[in-house]
Amino acid sequence: MLQAVFTILWDDFVGTMPSADFSATTNNPGLAASNFPGISTSTANPASVSFASSLLNNLNGAVGSITQTFNAASRTSGLVSGEPYRREYRTSEYDAYLQDTWRPRQNLTLNLGLRYEYTTVPREANGLVTLPVGGKQGIFGPTAPENLFVPGGTLAPRSTIDLTTPDSLFFKPDKNNFSPVLSFAYSPGHSAKTSIRGGYRLSYLREDFDFFDNIVSLNPGLFATNTVTVNNFLKNGLPPVPAPPLTLPISLQTLFQQSSTTDLAGFNPDLRTPYTQEFTLSFQREIARDTALEIRYVGNKSHNLIRVTDINQVNVFARDSVTGFAFNATVPGSQHVPLFERIFTGAGASSTSNATFVAAVSSGEAGELADLISRQLVGGIRGGLLFNSGLPINFFRPNPDVRAAWYADNGARASYSALQVEVRRRFARGLGLQANYTFGKELSDFTGSTNNQRSFIDLRNPGYDYQSQSPYHQFKANAIYEVPFGKGQKYFNKGVLSQVLGGIQLGTIVRLRSGEPLTISTIRLIWWESASINCALPRARAPSMAVFTISIRRW
Repeated sequence: MLQAVFTILWDDFVGTMPSADFSATTNNPGLAASNFPGISTSTANPASVSFASSLLNNLNGAVGSITQTFNAASRTSGLVSGEPYRREYRTSEYDAYLQDTWRPRQNLTLNLGLRYEYTTVPREANGLVTLPVGGKQGIFGPTAPENLFVPGGTLAPRSTIDLTTPDSLFFKPDKNNFSPVLSFAYSPGHSAKTSIRGGYRLSYLREDFDFFDNIVSLNPGLFATNTVTVNNFLKNGLPPVPAPPLTLPISLQTLFQQSSTTDLAGFNPDLRTPYTQEFTLSFQREIARDTALEIRYVGNKSHNLIRVTDINQVNVFARDSVTGFAFNATVPGSQHVPLFERIFTGAGASSTSNATFVAAVSSGEAGELADLISRQLVGGIRGGLLFNSGLPINFFRPNPDVRAAWYADNGARASYSALQVEVRRRFARGLGLQANYTFGKELSDFTGSTNNQRSFIDLRNPGYDYQSQSPYHQFKANAIYEVPFGKGQKYFNKGVLSQVLGGIQLGTIVRLRSGEPLTISTIRLIWWESASINCALPRARAPSMAVFTISIRRW
């Protein structure tokens, strides 16, 4: 049994030093186009005036505002000036392995192994982590996870963020991680020219500390940025930036009122360790002197892969039970929509002339429009358009108090199956070669990212993401041929030509493959409010590729 304890310390000072803003946005020196008679085109006027204003502020030391980020030094310190974002994650790993090789017959060898792997759930040693109260339900907010696109009904409490305790775990431990390894090698007959091999292995995948910190660092509470308007000169001195108060627990509804870009993240409390099963079976035969043919099947299948998904997809099919109308982006032209008339009434009437709203309607971007409505500040209330209309608070979003609600779950899968045919000739009598053909199919609904974050194309149909990821056909070959010139060879084996032409080898590399899967994308924000839709067509392929290389070398 092997035990290892891992500790990693994060120190991030980004933003902790005050930064001054000299731009004309917050401190306009009053320049106008009339101050620059040499500017003639109207399109150049705004950009030129803005650049000149910012340059003047820099030269004069005219500060418009000061911004500083504050972090908590401990659970009770509040937000402290100059304190870095510091986290200390710890975990332990336990491993044990048994292996045995057994030869029941002269021409049969069996390898049997069993590995046990257990990695404890990481924890932050000082308890400097905030997570949604209520676990999974806290991420989904008032909407039940099983009713993701069913507005109204019996609603759960609104989301709240609070500190975890130093000994709390992000999710439940997963302790049954046994990994068998089985393989065999069999040589039928007595010639030893044929070999049959096969194997199976199960292995577990461990996430690194980056994965966990990238999730919990999205949650607000233990850091904040404050901006102070100055509109003064450096020579007069600059005021300190006051640290915002640290108040926990805090309602996400309160934070969302202050910023419409507030995000939330958390873990499935039943998160399991991802694992991969690998299979192989091969037949090898010596078909000529120094030459062997091998035919093999290679496959693997990955289960419980972790994917961090935004579950706060806007519901573009939300139906109003009063008017009975829903969005229909396929209807050309404009028309009276009772649902819109209900939403854009009273204080929300002015939004109908908002250029961003109009652009979303004109381009049929239902996702963008639903996002704007759900986050619009009307009458001092974020999402006030829905509130004033009497529609359910989760009419467009499962969690109406955040922009994105990231949920770490075992939501990804992958598989690979391939037939491989290979011919190998070891270098002998002036010739060596290797040629391999693969007919394979790789399927996955997630190709990976830095922090495993990627939303589904559509949460209603996660199967849309399960697509081909690689070419079906691949052929690779390489060969070396020694030219029969020089000493000891058949030709030009004497005299000057033997010295000049001897030792020359010709080499070649060939690579052929069919086209990569072709993906169609749109920038129209139809299903989501902030992501393009990517969909691989099942039979559409990019052009095939061929590469040939020839080399000559002399020893």
